[in-house]
Amino acid sequence: FDIEENSITAVTTDQFRLSVSKKEFNNESGKNFSMVIPGKTLSDVIKIIKQDDTEIVINCAHTHVLFEFDNVKVTSNLLAGEFSNYKNVMPKNFKTEVTLNTAELKKVLERASVLTNEKIKNPLKLSIEEETVVFSCRTPDGMSFLDETFAKINGEKFEIGFNDKFLLDVINVIEEEEITIYMNSPVSPACIRPVGNENDIFLISPIKIRNNDN
Repeated sequence: FDIEENSITAVTTDQFRLSVSKKEFNNESGKNFSMVIPGKTLSDVIKIIKQDDTEIVINCAHTHVLFEFDNVKVTSNLLAGEFSNYKNVMPKNFKTEVTLNTAELKKVLERASVLTNEKIKNPLKLSIEEETVVFSCRTPDGMSFLDETFAKINGEKFEIGFNDKFLLDVINVIEEEEITIYMNSPVSPACIRPVGNENDIFLISPIKIRNNDN
């Protein structure tokens, strides 16, 4: 977490994904600081919270953090060390921009997920064409998936593969009507942003497409 005068920025990452979300925040300390909180602690806090609009008070010391809400207190150790500099990971320029309807994309990804599971690692291929994105996937046992949706496309056309679950995880937390996927190449991380929302950013690494994947 990066805490500034009037905002809090939450950053989460694993080997393949990175998300950044910035919200307004009443920083009573008046100081700018950062802290690294274990993911399990945040998951536990989310499970306990009963309503999305619950007000949470965050108290932070050098080694501990305390969450207070609804007569509940949750305390946790902070992780030592510096968090990776996420700002350096985010690409500054992109060669391709693809804008899609969020609800339509969600339907496509949900249909594709019927064919895939944790054991099947074949990527979902996105073929970027003139005014559509074609989604396709083939499993090792010969089953296949093919779908397409309208898109507003600006820039180079190419094919890129993703883990469909990673895409669906992003779409499930976006409330805006449209999203834009920013890309540079089939092997470079893609940046997903809700249209009209400058505070939420999602970065996903692609999966290499092999000739027998589709």
